Amino acid sequence: PTVFYKSELSKKQRHDRLDPVLLYDDSTYNPATKVRFVCTSDTHNLTERFTKPVPYGDVLLHAGDFTQEGEMCQVEQFSEWLESLPHRIKIVIAGNHDLTLDAGRFPQNHIRDAFIGRLQRSCIYLEDSTAIINGIKIYGT
Repeated sequence: PTVFYKSELSKKQRHDRLDPVLLYDDSTYNPATKVRFVCTSDTHNLTERFTKPVPYGDVLLHAGDFTQEGEMCQVEQFSEWLESLPHRIKIVIAGNHDLTLDAGRFPQNHIRDAFIGRLQRSCIYLEDSTAIINGIKIYGT
């Protein structure tokens, strides 16, 4: 994760950076007794620029801003990227850039429903809902 962050994600960020801390010892990872989460956000449809693979884990959690404006082509591109990843479970929560997924702006809208439907073919989409993965509760708003 540290190498990935320094090589890819930190290039475009405009705020003070803190070096991420490696929170696990890879040599002790046992998928029979542990669940490894890989957490990311703010990819803004720039995943094709990644030159290093996303770190492997059991669960990929994307915490928002996977698009620039929430257009269908961006949702489609992101969904295809998700499908290419090896993580067994993928969870997505929309962010403020994922505009068309905002129920406040687009309540009961057929376009919004189509976007969510496309996402749900690739992942668990959380919107004011909870997923429980191996006893771990994840809430997305």
